[in-house]
Amino acid sequence: MKCTNTRMKVKPINLFQQVTWQSFLWLLGGAAIAVILSGCTHGPQNENSGRPPSSPATQEFNYDEYLKTLQTASQIKNPPPTKMVRMISANELNSVWSDCMHGQGFDVSITFDGGQAPPVDLPDSQGDAYALANYICYAKYPVDQSTYIFGDEQIKIVYKYYVERLVPCLEANGYPVNDVPSEATFRSTFQSDPWTPYKAVDAAKLSDESWLSLNRSCPQQPSDDILYPSDG
Repeated sequence: MKCTNTRMKVKPINLFQQVTWQSFLWLLGGAAIAVILSGCTHGPQNENSGRPPSSPATQEFNYDEYLKTLQTASQIKNPPPTKMVRMISANELNSVWSDCMHGQGFDVSITFDGGQAPPVDLPDSQGDAYALANYICYAKYPVDQSTYIFGDEQIKIVYKYYVERLVPCLEANGYPVNDVPSEATFRSTFQSDPWTPYKAVDAAKLSDESWLSLNRSCPQQPSDDILYPSDG
């Protein structure tokens, strides 16, 4: 599992909006995941993983409904008509997105943790154009929802990881985490107002080196082997 770099320095790109580009995909499958700082794309299904099949809701793809969800998530008003080029797998998302955005003139990059980052020097005047290009790329290349599995068990694992591992790690590195929610609250607000311990970190004040070091010491999310434990 890889997560979006949270150090979004580009003013025109609202943090929630940027996170939603990936997190909105879960809404289509009925199991929304919107970790506010990480914007993670969780659990691309491996052919040999032995995980259970996705829910029926993810197996029937309605492109018109997808566009409606995308428009809501991206906050793009009156987007231009688009046609799907092809459906892609979760593992293709970053490379396809990067190629598409470069094709529209935006020098985007993939961050060290697998996240999608806008150009570092994107001017305010190009914010709306960037957001529209982002929308178009996601509209042209929907992600196959059958490659995503994220249910109650994964929410439980994420919460346990946050409380038992991530919070102590951040506090050991000088970032006290206050107001840790109960598991019940975490679950009830998981889609609408997700909590993450990294809210205690003011990423904008850290150098790239410090940010990278902190993420390596205290990964924002559990790895796939934790998120999807083997039955054996």
